[in-house]
Parts: sequence; C-alpha cells; structure tokens
Amino acid sequence: MDSSELENYMTECGNPSNEKNVQYVQIQYPSEFLQGGIVLIDTRGIGSLFSHNTETTYNFIPIIDAAIFVLSSEPPITKSEHEFIEHIKRYVKQTFILLNKVDNLNIDEINEIIEYNTQILQKEFQENHITIYPLSSRSHSMVNCITIIFHITETVQKVINALLENN
Repeated sequence: MDSSELENYMTECGNPSNEKNVQYVQIQYPSEFLQGGIVLIDTRGIGSLFSHNTETTYNFIPIIDAAIFVLSSEPPITKSEHEFIEHIKRYVKQTFILLNKVDNLNIDEINEIIEYNTQILQKEFQENHITIYPLSSRSHSMVNCITIIFHITETVQKVINALLENN
C-alpha cells in the first residue's frame, strides 16, 4: 500500500468510528535502532472523543515493555492522563514522560509545569526520580529531540537486556 493511502485507514475522516475494523497498521522502515527487535507502537492516545481510540491504546498496555507518554504543556497533567499513567505503571517497568508544545512557553513556564507535574507524579507513584523531558517540534530544538531519543534508546536497550536475562 502506498503511504498516501494510510489516512483512509488511520484517521477518523477516512475510517469513521473504525468502520473498517482496523486493529493496527504495521509500517516497516529500515532503521538501525529497530534492528535489535524493538517495535515502536504509536497509539491514538487517551481522552479521544472516540472511545475506540482510547480502548485500542489500553489494549496494548499489557504487551509493552516500555512506554513513552506525551503530556501537553497546555494544561498541566489532566485527570485522564494521570489515571492513564497510573494504569501504565501496573504493567510497564519503564515509562518516559515527554512534555510537548514547550515552544509555546518561556523557560520559567516550562520549569513551572515540569515541577508541578513532577511533584504530582512523585507523590502519586512514590518515586523520587521522575524525569519529564521537554519537547518542541520546532527545528531549533532538534538537539533536544536527539538527546531524548538517545536516552530513550539507551534505556530501552537496558530493559531488553534485563528481559532477555530473565527469560
């Protein structure tokens, strides 16, 4: 299938209420990062107007080894995001939390939101070390994105090695 046809299966406009009953779309791409058996799953997330999107996301949780959760900086963490992270923690050993849309904020606002979200998550999950990575989609922050990807790659490799040792 040509990539231009994906929207006919993956968007609400092309596939309203998932009437085509698409369980997942598998896209293969030659990547050195993925050579070790790593599979990336990008779900629609939670809090969608369409419950089947949230349901699909929840269905993947029991089969993943690590999660990358993207919080919006506007507003700080919501109740549904908090509940979802709580659910993830039951199944997943390693969760990475990214704070998206930081390019809309100044450095003080970014630090304030990170501190606020960190305090909530530390209190709730009784963890002293929670790192929230600020992320911007604008090109000037590409170094930041590369640093985050490197850290995630390194940690995911450690998780995979630990899983292999336990099996």
